[in-house]
Amino acid sequence: MDLKKLFSKIPTLHTDRLTLREVSSHDADGVFKVFNDDEVTHFNFRNYLSNVRDARQRIQYWKTCYAQSQRLYWGVFQDDQFIGNIGLVHFDLRGDRLEIGYNLGREYWGHGLMNEALTRILDYLFAEIGVNRVDALVLPGNESSVKVLKNLNFKKDGILRGAAKKRDEGYEDVILYGLVKKDFIHHL
Repeated sequence: MDLKKLFSKIPTLHTDRLTLREVSSHDADGVFKVFNDDEVTHFNFRNYLSNVRDARQRIQYWKTCYAQSQRLYWGVFQDDQFIGNIGLVHFDLRGDRLEIGYNLGREYWGHGLMNEALTRILDYLFAEIGVNRVDALVLPGNESSVKVLKNLNFKKDGILRGAAKKRDEGYEDVILYGLVKKDFIHHL
């Protein structure tokens, strides 16, 4: 896995309907709109935003993580409007493996947009970065996310007990899905 290439510059990627690019402070209103929705943030890990200032801070956090080669976040844009994001986290160089996470604004659900965006990013990761495996963690009950992953040929690998910290207190289980390069290529 070529982390040097991955962390040299966030590439702008395109699909038929979407642009995947670095998020800037000019996108703060869109970031706030997506992450201020309880329906969007219900199944993710502490991403709810209360105001546009929080959105600007979140964007700065994404930029800082990237500058420190810790995480990479793409904004998902349709007609130059921020509608969601995709993040790469938890890199394992020994297995050429990473974890991916994603969010999409509620009004864009059910149109195949996240499937389209993830397909493009997975193609980039497998073909150009040398990733062998991509993992995704899903909270129980998030059937929409499971559907997206299954459509991309991810397989359920098991349950990680007590692996996710709840918003309030305590921990909960997460379901581990994984996709290896050979299964993605055969899926296309």
